[in-house]
Parts: sequence; C-alpha cells; structure tokens
Amino acid sequence: MRTTALFIFLCLLSAPLQANPAAYTCTVLDMLTFDRKDTAFQAKNLRKEFDLLIDARTVTMLTRSKDFEDSTQTLAITANGPADIIADKLNRGAPTGTRLMLPRRHAALADKGSSFKATFVVQYSLFANSWLLTCARPSNS
Repeated sequence: MRTTALFIFLCLLSAPLQANPAAYTCTVLDMLTFDRKDTAFQAKNLRKEFDLLIDARTVTMLTRSKDFEDSTQTLAITANGPADIIADKLNRGAPTGTRLMLPRRHAALADKGSSFKATFVVQYSLFANSWLLTCARPSNS
C-alpha cells in the first residue's frame, strides 16, 4: 500500500512536466535468467508486478514484489521506432544495461481494452535477467 501511494505521489509530482502521461499495470508472463537451476528465484520473479507511467520522454517504472524490495526507476525513451519504443536507464547519458521495450501502438491497444506485451531486461557482465510482461490500463481508470 505504501509503495502504491509513493508511486501515485511521484506521478503527481512529475505531472506538470508531462503531457498526458499514460498509466499501465503489468504482470509477468515469463522470466528468463542464466541460472536455470534456481527455480525459486525464477518463481519469485514471476510474481512481480510493474506499474508504468509513460510520457513523451520517460517511463517511470514501479516494481512491486512480496519477495523483493519494491523499487521505482525512471528510464529515458532513447528510440521511438516504427514498431517499438525503447527506454533505457541512463547514467551520465550512457545506458546502464536496464532496458524496457514496448510496442509503439501500446496506447491504441490499451484504449481498445486490449493488453500489450513488453520486455524488460537487466543485463550486466555477470548476469542477464529478462521479463516478458503483459500490460493494460489499471482497472480503476
């Protein structure tokens, strides 16, 4: 509950800077990691939930979990191609290995009541984790 309130507060705080931000909730369809033997780690990650707030320049992502500490991060939209939007977490202008990709038509799909798929990847020299997400408008909007 506290993390949801924090997410809403962050959304309201950043609202003057955003032109019509769109909110989505996402659940995990699949999660991949190098260590296929650690099924407990994968099961915990499959239970994660993500809230996205998307505007023209950024994606604010709240990760909620009963198994891990909740977190909020802001990713910069670095590519807006014909098929996909790419958002990267940047450090001094350079990508950090954290990336979200979603379809360019995500809003149109959500506006029709459909869900859309997105991928979220965290990659460093020792590991790579990826989540396949299904996202839709929150049920209360």
